[in-house]
Amino acid sequence: MSDFYQLSSKQQAERLEQLARKALQHYPISDDAQLKLIKHRENAVFEVIDGDQRYALRVHRQDYHCNAALFSELQWMNALNSLNGPVSTPKVIAANDGGLMQIVSIEGVPQPRQI
Repeated sequence: MSDFYQLSSKQQAERLEQLARKALQHYPISDDAQLKLIKHRENAVFEVIDGDQRYALRVHRQDYHCNAALFSELQWMNALNSLNGPVSTPKVIAANDGGLMQIVSIEGVPQPRQI
């Protein structure tokens, strides 16, 4: 197996898409949802299209942020949205287990990734 960080950006993106596809299994998203890479720098962000619904799925770079910081961000987004005020953020979709964040790994991508 090639070292992930020595792969081309396109090859890395392909592996991260495989990881994102596996991550979707943890969410109330259909198996045939479409994935489209939006951004790949520190993190990879995918657009998820499931029927007429659109979502964003973010695959975090290993050790970029701790779990507590990401969980806090998701809680903050939920809090802002609950106020129905002038600031809104994308709706946070809970996983099938009720969690706001999942840790997912696949062969070919080093270290588990926060989703």
